[in-house]
Amino acid sequence: MKKSILLTILSLILVGLSKFVFNWLGIRAYGPSVIGWVNVIISFFTLLALIPSSGLAASSQRYLPESNDKQIIKKIFSFLIFLAIILCIGLIFIVLFFDNQLISILNTPEYIYYSGIPLIILFGLYTFYKQSFFGLEKSNFYFLNELISSLIFFLCLICVILLFDDKYVIIPFLIYYTVFVLISFIHTRDLYTTNTKLNKELKTNINYYSRWSTVGTVSGVGTTYLGNISAGILGSSVIAGYFSTMISFLMPLNLLPRALSLLLVPRFVKISSTEQNDISYELNKMTELLALFVSLVGALCIFFSKELSTFSLNTQDHTITISFILILVSMFFTMLGVPVIGALLGTKYVKVTTLSSLLSLLIGLITWFFYIPKYGLVGVSLGFLVSSIVKMLIPFYFAYKYLLFDLNILIKGIIVGILLPIFFFFTHSLLNIKLFFICIVYIIIYFILYKNETILLINTLLRKP
Repeated sequence: MKKSILLTILSLILVGLSKFVFNWLGIRAYGPSVIGWVNVIISFFTLLALIPSSGLAASSQRYLPESNDKQIIKKIFSFLIFLAIILCIGLIFIVLFFDNQLISILNTPEYIYYSGIPLIILFGLYTFYKQSFFGLEKSNFYFLNELISSLIFFLCLICVILLFDDKYVIIPFLIYYTVFVLISFIHTRDLYTTNTKLNKELKTNINYYSRWSTVGTVSGVGTTYLGNISAGILGSSVIAGYFSTMISFLMPLNLLPRALSLLLVPRFVKISSTEQNDISYELNKMTELLALFVSLVGALCIFFSKELSTFSLNTQDHTITISFILILVSMFFTMLGVPVIGALLGTKYVKVTTLSSLLSLLIGLITWFFYIPKYGLVGVSLGFLVSSIVKMLIPFYFAYKYLLFDLNILIKGIIVGILLPIFFFFTHSLLNIKLFFICIVYIIIYFILYKNETILLINTLLRKP
């Protein structure tokens, strides 16, 4: 599993770099307004792509590991991907039919809207192949695909910035996803079959899991996507550009949790038939180790939030620093909850994550509706924070109730990873205490509180596979 986590982290580094470099260079080359428009369109079409593809992709990750029969695996894989393609094509016709209305609502130039439409099928297939590789336990294929696709993306991005105007700025993303899909098709060429007939029970289970996973995934990631879209509609393209750039800049913080999220569902699926104590042990151990990482890295980012936000956006403003901290805290809750989400999705409690994600999205939309027009970028970040807290606290409660999750891990994480860093940050700002001294004091407290977890981590890393 260590090798899989490492390859997945390397893959996600490439994903994070591609989005951050795009925003970082794009703001400097075309300005925040153009990058804001592009991010609104990318968020809109990728969110639409997840509606037909995310549930089917989750089902591939959920049900492919259950079978050892190659023919059954081929039937499941082919059934899911063919259905994803059909649904994505249907969605393309819908957005073309309502193009004038959607362009008006999104308040973006026509050329950016039409150039983004292919993302529906490209990102849909990208999502499906990515999760299928983990269901098939072939994370090495995912890494290779991301490596090749990202290198081509960076080359295309540099060419577009140097040679073309903003009309072609979305092209690198289209090439990126196209290359990934084509290579994935080659890697999975032995898994396609025209015989996609599944037994009634399996088909019913897949349909049930896909529906709930679609709602959960779309409402879960929709917090970020709809944050961009809401910023552009209720605020301005400049606000959308700043928000999307901060999100992409902070994405590397989420690398280890995202890697775990892709690997944990198949792992919990395989142990869900054993004693509940096995699930509880794995869940608590992984959350403890993740809290160790998230708390320290998140705290250091809060301490240097002013410098980091200035670097990412090429501008300096106190509202940007506040927004940066709000997004950091949001990501803390999201990252710390990854093992809990994986445990719930890998067992019979998939509805919990779905309903919590849906509720959090609705609360986020309400918050954005009232606060973006009044507070701008801070309003977007505040809605993102409120939504993230709701999305994570509900799964934590159900994990505590049904999977014997230790709530002390969460409480300690909030104290060490959020409350203490924010207290020290404002102490530094108000009393003008040197930041170096603040960091030293925090790190000493951190290692005192996380002594046992640090020993556990060292033992885990030194243990022979």
